Amino acid sequence: MTSQKTAAVLTCVLVMGFLLLCGKTASVRYKASHFKPEEAKALEEALTTPDSPPPRPVGPPLIRFVQVTDTHHHGGDLDLTSLREEERRLVECVRFCNETLQPDFVVHTGDIVYPGDGRQLERCDVLMDGLSCPWIPVCGNHDGPDFTARYGPVNSSFTHRGVHFVSFPVMDTFQLEDFSIKKAMKWLEADLAEHRGYPTVLFCHDPVFVWADLGRNHRIMEKAGSVALVLSGHLHTDLKLVRGRIHHVTTWQFRRKPHRIRCCDVYSRGIWMDSYEYVGGKERFARKGPTYFAPFRVPVAGSSEKGKGLGH
Repeated sequence: MTSQKTAAVLTCVLVMGFLLLCGKTASVRYKASHFKPEEAKALEEALTTPDSPPPRPVGPPLIRFVQVTDTHHHGGDLDLTSLREEERRLVECVRFCNETLQPDFVVHTGDIVYPGDGRQLERCDVLMDGLSCPWIPVCGNHDGPDFTARYGPVNSSFTHRGVHFVSFPVMDTFQLEDFSIKKAMKWLEADLAEHRGYPTVLFCHDPVFVWADLGRNHRIMEKAGSVALVLSGHLHTDLKLVRGRIHHVTTWQFRRKPHRIRCCDVYSRGIWMDSYEYVGGKERFARKGPTYFAPFRVPVAGSSEKGKGLGH
């Protein structure tokens, strides 16, 4: 394992351990001596307590999308009458999205299954395809070599109602023969440059602060000047941090308690993000945790263009 990969793994473990000990969203201060000095300083400055969001605008959002992450589906029979409890929760999540939240799309930010194979992905598809809107899969480190055969390239993007969305895996730990993190970063740089005039949201599995070569890769996003939010999973916890002018949010895993999802409302000024926790019963889901906000760095254009990413 390279020193950069080792640094990324150690960062992930230490951050996760701290948050699990605290049992809640916390202000995290982590001095990573094994990072480059400038990267350790940036990480120290980036990990902050949640901000106080401005008042939410009156009226419906321009876009609403929902994030689900780390379902870690273990497969099983395709007979829907034999659903296990974890599958029932996912079915309830689908119903809650369809009947209550009614998003434009749902994004699954990786670790759809565990361990990954085509049969498990197929099983999860049966459940997720119950959504009345498109859903977008992001490749996680457990999703296995069958991901691209089922969903297509791991890098993809689309523009919807003046906002650009990018699905992007970040750590080169996937069991994909043709995956290269260097090529992926070049693709990301070109995509962000092409859509510089649009406020941009990145969907990743691994949070940016566990990426190898953190400083260089973050500079690519800063250079674009339009990235407002990076939304991810992987850490199985709730965390908000700001580095430079980019906001980073991780969301609780759905498979284990507290079984949360994140509803994101996009307005012209930015994105308001609320967490919903599965509570069962008639309510199914209830609002929990803080509301996060990520301001846009460039204005929302008045155009509406749906890319192929919304077609899944």
